[in-house]
Amino acid sequence: CPRIAMSMATLVGCNSAAEKSCIGGRMVTPANVAMDIAIRGQGFIPLGKTAEGEALLWRGGTLHVNADGYLAAPNGQPLEAMIAVPRDSSDLTISTTGRVLATVPGQEDPVEIGQIDLAMPSDTARLVATGDGIYRLDESQATLDVGTPGTEGSGLLAQGYAEASNVQLSDELVSLMVYQRAYAANARLVQV
Repeated sequence: CPRIAMSMATLVGCNSAAEKSCIGGRMVTPANVAMDIAIRGQGFIPLGKTAEGEALLWRGGTLHVNADGYLAAPNGQPLEAMIAVPRDSSDLTISTTGRVLATVPGQEDPVEIGQIDLAMPSDTARLVATGDGIYRLDESQATLDVGTPGTEGSGLLAQGYAEASNVQLSDELVSLMVYQRAYAANARLVQV
């Protein structure tokens, strides 16, 4: 969410404010893909740890079943919950509170195969984006509370949905015009 800061009163110019990470609170839109999962509100899906011991957190996207049969992020990293998907299952359902159910042949009702929890970092400014909606967090610099979606301020899961962009095109165009006008005013001052 880059924003433009400028001083119109003194006409000393303008500069871009530091880029802030906009995590959580985004709108979710239907994706019509059963394995898409979004978080309505705050929180991250824990993916485990890096070799250095940093927590890996995922904001959501399209789930996959990796080669080992576990639910995983698009990069193949399994969820920290290590949810094993039965090979013969035909359908997965994820509730808003994270319960994962599989439809298995020979079973009348879906079988619960795991629980997806959400992690809430104490300081989101300490998150470092690694790409594909995955972040790493050094837990020596911020604490990480993990719990059931919908509790202690965490969001809810939405199966079949994806997060919408956090960019508001009209706001960005207005900011761009303001930035351009400030630049033009500064250019005129230099000519005089």
